Parts: sequence; structure tokens; C-alpha cells
Amino acid sequence: MGKNRKIKFAGFLGIIALLGILCSSLKVMGQGYGPYNARSETKASRSEQQGSGSFEDEGKGFISLSSGWSSPIGNFSIPLGNYSGNYALPGYSSSLTCGFPLGRNNFGFAANISQYINSFDINNLTGNLTNNEPNPLVGYAPGNITPTYNEVAIMVGGFYTFPYRRFSFDASLLGGAAICYTPDIFFGKLLAVPIAANSTIYTSAQTDAYEYYPATKVGACMSAGVGVRFSLRRNNCINLNFDYFGAVINYTTKFEHDNYANSSMTLTPVSTRVLYSLTTISLGFGWEFNLPSRRW
Repeated sequence: MGKNRKIKFAGFLGIIALLGILCSSLKVMGQGYGPYNARSETKASRSEQQGSGSFEDEGKGFISLSSGWSSPIGNFSIPLGNYSGNYALPGYSSSLTCGFPLGRNNFGFAANISQYINSFDINNLTGNLTNNEPNPLVGYAPGNITPTYNEVAIMVGGFYTFPYRRFSFDASLLGGAAICYTPDIFFGKLLAVPIAANSTIYTSAQTDAYEYYPATKVGACMSAGVGVRFSLRRNNCINLNFDYFGAVINYTTKFEHDNYANSSMTLTPVSTRVLYSLTTISLGFGWEFNLPSRRW
């Protein structure tokens, strides 16, 4: 009986020893693969993903100065043969843009100051007037003024950026106000007259002069665009942008008609509507930055 008790006690001690060994093994395994190291590994892999340009990358804020080509579209750029449009020619644009992502979702807000300059196609206008003149001896010619459209816009709105490695793909939708200047349109009416009686050689004599006075108006405007930024050293970047700018402005100006035959001049108020519609392609240089408050 005592022998059996000794055997049972020895077996009990053996079980305790096995449990101790098992616990020690689990502890060692926990040190190698436990929650602490799992979190460390997760952080390391996440940092590695972010360094390789994964979808978890966070966008940077930026300030960029850009300039480029401005191309009128729609009724703002009238086709040849029609003389009821706004006759804008391709020109150039410049802009200062700031983007501020908020939070970790890469959304934010943006602000923009832009200028668009496009010449008025006075040659096309006078050519169309001449083609539609019933008297073949009458023509129209541009004056000595270079008419130009000029718009300065201040806009704010929404902004989104998608970073991938050293690239950032941006999109924005902005609205605001624009100061718009209409061109000074000056042209003359010419009459072909023979240089002598019964002569077949003609010269031109100006019989009338016409001028649409320039006007300035402030109105609402909007802009939508996409772009791509490439990060350089020291937080510098270069960017390529494609944008649309639109505004509808109603003007009240004056139309002057000078008749040289009877030395008379008339001045008439004129109301006109200009639908500004432009697409721009611009290249710029900027500076990128991180906002400390972005990690909420």
C-alpha cells in the first residue's frame, strides 16, 4: 500500500514537471511569436508598405506656382465663318495653388489664384464682317489696338490627393470670384474708290470707325482639374496640371460709331454676355509639407 502511494506521488511529481516544461515552452514561444512581436512586425510591415508606396501612403500639402497654355473652347472660341461669338484666341495662364489634406484619408481643401490672358481675334471678326457685306466695294479692317481678354480669379474648394511612391495624383473642384476685362475692339469701314475717273485701279478710303469700349466686371467662376506631382529633394516638387475654367459675365458697355462723311459720332449703350470657357495645361514648381494636425 505504501509502495503504491509512493508510485502515485512520483507520478504526481512527474505530471507537475511536465506541466512546468510545457509552460516554459509556451513562454519561450510567446516571446518569439507573441502579441508584442506581432504588433512590432505589423508596424514594420506597415512602414515597409508605406515606404514602397502602398495605398496607405498619406498625401502631403503643397504650394505650387504654375504657368502654361490657355485654350478657349465652345462659344468663347468661335469657328471661322461665324461672327456672333467671343473670338478668343489661345493664350497663356498662370496660377498659385495651395493644397491642404486633412486627416488620413487624403481629402482636404485647396485655394487658387489664377490669371488667364487671351487675345481677341479682330482679324477674324473684320473678315467675317467683310464676307457678309452686300456691297462688294465695302470692307472692314482692324484698328491699331490689340484687344485682349484678361481674367483674374480667386477660388477655394475641395481637394483630393492619391500618393504613390514619389508621385501624387491630385484632383480639385473650386469656386469663387473673378475680375474679368473685356477687350477694346476697334475697327474701321473701308470703301474702294477709283483713283481717277473711269480707272480700274482702286484705293481704299475709310468712311466709318467703330469701337466697343472695354468693360470690367466681377462675377462667379469655377474650376475643375487634375494633376500629377513628382517629389524632389528637400520637399521640392514639380507638377503637371490639366484644368477647366468657366465663368458667365454680363457686361454693359458702350459702342461708338464715327461717320467721317458727315463728321458725326454716336455713342450707344450695349449689353453683352461673355461665356468664359477655357482649358489649360500648365507646368509648375512647388514645395511640399506635412501638417502635424493631420493625425487625429
